[in-house]
Amino acid sequence: MNEQSQTEKRSCLARIYGLLMSAGFLLITVFIVTPLVFIQETGDFALFAYVVAGLFFFWQRRAARNSLFKPLMIIALFLLLEVSVFSLLPDVHHPMDLSRQARAGMVLAKYAEWLNSASDQTVAKIGRAAKDLYSAGSESLHAAFDSLGSGDRSLVRLEEAFSDEPGNPAVVLALADAYMARNDLASTRLAIALYEALVETGPSDAFLARLAEAYSKIYRYDLAFATAVKRTWLPHAMMHRAARQIAFLAVASGDLPRGIFELENILRFDPVESDEIMLLLAGLYQDVGNKEKAREILGQLTAATPATTSAARTAAQLLQATQN
Repeated sequence: MNEQSQTEKRSCLARIYGLLMSAGFLLITVFIVTPLVFIQETGDFALFAYVVAGLFFFWQRRAARNSLFKPLMIIALFLLLEVSVFSLLPDVHHPMDLSRQARAGMVLAKYAEWLNSASDQTVAKIGRAAKDLYSAGSESLHAAFDSLGSGDRSLVRLEEAFSDEPGNPAVVLALADAYMARNDLASTRLAIALYEALVETGPSDAFLARLAEAYSKIYRYDLAFATAVKRTWLPHAMMHRAARQIAFLAVASGDLPRGIFELENILRFDPVESDEIMLLLAGLYQDVGNKEKAREILGQLTAATPATTSAARTAAQLLQATQN
């Protein structure tokens, strides 16, 4: 029962390897041991050689099931033993038994046509079987591809495009975005690897923003904060967009002091979009419980911004809410 279960577990390649080893062993036996039959006064040697060949054949057949190199070592040992048998032959000249040789030639001639026909039929059957197997495999692949959803199909196409053009930033970005859309850990890690490659080759605001978002998805808020801050270092950086992401990360991670610290650093650069950044900073101060600081920032914003702007109106509403 145990032997049967082990046989069932053998792979197709293991079976083919065992078949090749057995076929090679039989061919070696035919070309090395059979000449002993035609040599006079070597009947005992021929019998001994065939017995040894049979034992070694079953030995290597069993070894081929579990090992890759052991059958080769067994065949080498068999060859060494057979060479030793030849060295023990009693007659140096080894006269040939021509009558046996003639009978063997007649047998081969008799069955030669049948052997040729059998080999041709075998080749034809193998060819048809291979063709059928290829057709079945191709149909299975098409069926599997058709069974995929539209998202999976687009992902497969993007992966194919990436394999063709791995250095194209547009292709890499599209594939990374597709991985991010799957919302699972493995896909997110693949997306992070692609985003990191894009940032290393050519940092841009879009690449850094996506990378920071990906870090936040796997709860690496330390890396997410650091990546979002890098957006402010770029030439012509859009400070308000980076500030929005930093404020979002602060709320999502619960690390409000880190968000306050980073937004205050951005305001030191006196960016053009300082009114929006001040609103975000006031909101974080209010969330952390420091309403006095929030009112101070909102008061500065309303005093420095025309009342007709949306930022001033929002600041006035927040200021009124903090006073209640």
